[in-house]
Amino acid sequence: MMNKKGDVGDFIVLISVLLALGISIYAGIFLWGSFNEKLQNVTAVGEISGVNETLDIVTEKINFLDPMFAFFFFGFFIAILVSVAYLDTSPWFIVLAILMFILTTILGFAVSDAFTEFAETDDFSSVITSAPITYHIMGNLPFYLIGMMAVFIVVLYSVRRAQVG
Repeated sequence: MMNKKGDVGDFIVLISVLLALGISIYAGIFLWGSFNEKLQNVTAVGEISGVNETLDIVTEKINFLDPMFAFFFFGFFIAILVSVAYLDTSPWFIVLAILMFILTTILGFAVSDAFTEFAETDDFSSVITSAPITYHIMGNLPFYLIGMMAVFIVVLYSVRRAQVG
């Protein structure tokens, strides 16, 4: 069994999970907004005591998903960074790491463009005001990835390892 603590491929997993999570948050906020609007328009619901307050609380909780996206994004980066700090690697693998980073950056641009196209459609454009953090991170994903990967390379190849043997 391979002892995989962390590697460049983790960024591809990060990008995939971020895309799925970002789209899920946008879809969830959109669906709740649509459902809440229709529910508020029903007169029978407004007559029940406490319903409007409950709907407002649910809306607050749904909108809390946006800051949680940033928490997940930076938390995942820190987890990768910590795992990389304990990874023994040869300096010869830097060429492979740089090639993988280039591929990851290209993938980041593609995912960022796909997400912004999705978010800026007529249906979902109203969600941008409810989830600005998610939109900002996903819209600028390649630039975040470049910064993260630079830190990753520094940590990966600057830590001196003790020779065992």
